[in-house]
Amino acid sequence: LGAHDRETRLLVHRDFGAFVRMLPGSDLFQDVHFAPQSAILSALPDGAFVGRFEHFEEDLMKVMGLLKLPVQPKDIPRRNSTNPGIHYAAYYTPQLVGIVESLYSEDLAKFGYRFERET
Repeated sequence: LGAHDRETRLLVHRDFGAFVRMLPGSDLFQDVHFAPQSAILSALPDGAFVGRFEHFEEDLMKVMGLLKLPVQPKDIPRRNSTNPGIHYAAYYTPQLVGIVESLYSEDLAKFGYRFERET
């Protein structure tokens, strides 16, 4: 995470809801990790490739192939992965969904994301 101070990193792990509620108006919202990605990517030329984290390996392989650089899926490290048994929606209350939808509305629309219900 881009949270450089120890207190913020601890807050993310201890109380995700409190962290999301503090984002609006926070200096963290200017950090590249938390800023709306649509704003960061707006400088890219039309047609630029934008990979998606949810199929990181596939997208990285595509880029590496275009660059003619050798890489195999086994070469891609996996760090800081979340518990695969917990759906991300379990972390979001309706209030948190509202905050995130408000903060990142352009990202959600531009990249075709929506909040799913826990399955």
